[in-house]
This record gives sequence, C-alpha cells and structure tokens, in this order.
Amino acid sequence: MSFEEPANNGLEGDDKERGGHRAKLLRNGMALISPDPKDPVVFEYFKRNLVPIAESYSHTASSNNPPLSTIQIPAPPRLPKPEKRSFPRPLSVTTSICLDFTQPIPSLPHHPDLILAPARTWHPAIGLAMASLASARGDELGASVVWCDGGSGAVNGVYGYGRGNKGLLVEEVGNGGRSWVATFGVPYNGGKDEERAKTVYASAGGFAPLLFLLGILGVGWGAENILERLNAGAPGELEDGLRERE
Repeated sequence: MSFEEPANNGLEGDDKERGGHRAKLLRNGMALISPDPKDPVVFEYFKRNLVPIAESYSHTASSNNPPLSTIQIPAPPRLPKPEKRSFPRPLSVTTSICLDFTQPIPSLPHHPDLILAPARTWHPAIGLAMASLASARGDELGASVVWCDGGSGAVNGVYGYGRGNKGLLVEEVGNGGRSWVATFGVPYNGGKDEERAKTVYASAGGFAPLLFLLGILGVGWGAENILERLNAGAPGELEDGLRERE
C-alpha cells in the first residue's frame, strides 16, 4: 500500500510547532500489510529521491535505506500433498518508490526475491522510462519488480529478473489508479540465499566510471581490487586497497 502523509506524523507537541515550514511538508510512503491482525505491518518505507521542483519544496526525503523482510508463502490449496512438503516457502521482499529507481538500491543483507515499486508519473513516456529503470534495478539484483504506477497514462507490469531483454511480463498503459492482477513465478532455491549475479553498476554504483577509466589506463588490478572491496561492502577501504598495491 502506497500513501502520502504529513512528514511530522511522528512528532508531537512542541516538536511539531518548532518545525515551521518543515511541519507542513509531506512524505511519500509504502507499507507492506500482513494478514496477521497481531502484527499487521511487515515494513514501512519512505521515498529517498524527490522529483525536482514538483516535490522538492513540498515534500521531505527520507535518509533510511529500503527495508528487507522475509514473508512465508503458504502452499496453494489444490497442490498435491507430496508437493506441499516444501511449503511454506520464504520470499524476501524490499521496496523503493518511483524516482528512487534512478539510483542503485543501497546495500541489502541479501538478495531480494521481489521489489515492490509504487509510482505516480504524469505522462506515458515518463512512465515507460521509469519502468525501464525499475527493470534495470531488478536485473542488477536478480529480483522481480512489481511496478504499480497510479499516474495518468500509467504503465504497470512485472519486470526484472528472468523477464527477457525488456524485462517485461505484463503491461497496461493508461490504467493508472485501477487494479490489475498478474501471475508470475519467482525462482525458489530451497530457502537458501542464492548468490545471483550482480551488474558492475549494482556493485560499484557511482564508482563504475572510475573502474572503466582505470581499465583504460591499464591498471586493471586497481579496478579489480575496488570491485572486490565494494562487493564485500567496504567502500570506505578503497584508498587503503590502492595503497596496498603501490
């Protein structure tokens, strides 16, 4: 479920009054809802990258990385008993919102199986471009992306891992704000965290051009060392790694 709410929703009393203009700002959020009434919210996330002008003055950006939660998928009701032994099956889920997909998704504890991607674009061309970026993020992480665009002339579909060159499984144009249903499969690896391939951009992010330049200059060892350290989640040790080679 995606939503928009006052950014001061968690503030009370004097804290809310001291906010001034900030107290009137909004924030875009996404919540994954559970059927369990005792613990109805699996996770909550707020948009990190705001649309310039359209949102930069009226909304506030979150500094928190996307969450990653594992939910248990029960066996289908008509599945034969022998096949039910592998259920429930774990499904790791994360999320990002609209313009967040222009950047690599920050480091997660392990690969997600599914990325929930709410959006609200204002033109079919923008919707197609953003859906393509979401598909790229899914390919980088080896995850399927459920893209739900509630904007005008919207594009909706399932993209990402295993969807072919365009990363597209289903698509509906012009149905912003309407419900749609898609059936698709997610690879199951027996409950283990599968080490799926990452693209260079997913591993290096903004350092990818630097790696390319290092390769052109004939210092492949430097690029290899940097990529190894980024994959290990230690970008702060880049300078130390380069000095070790000198």
